[in-house]
Amino acid sequence: MLDDAGLGVLRGVVGEASVSVRQADLEAHSVDESWLDPHVPDVVVWPSSTEQVAAIVRYAYEHDVPVVPWVAVPAWRGILFRPTAASCWPCIA
Repeated sequence: MLDDAGLGVLRGVVGEASVSVRQADLEAHSVDESWLDPHVPDVVVWPSSTEQVAAIVRYAYEHDVPVVPWVAVPAWRGILFRPTAASCWPCIA
């Protein structure tokens, strides 16, 4: 589980409005178009710049937190790439 300090770091990087732990957001980001079972993330973060993404990934690397990118592509609503089911806890979607 990502702790309050970790959430604070993420909020400091992208701002309060771009970090969510709302159940609806977590569930929406737990599935994709693949055959994999859903896995609810601990937090959803919406970065708006390359620098924010780099800061998030750096923090995640330093604290051994998996990052699961959520990508929008023209042919799909969104694709969630999960490394493996076992490595998604905790994770940032």
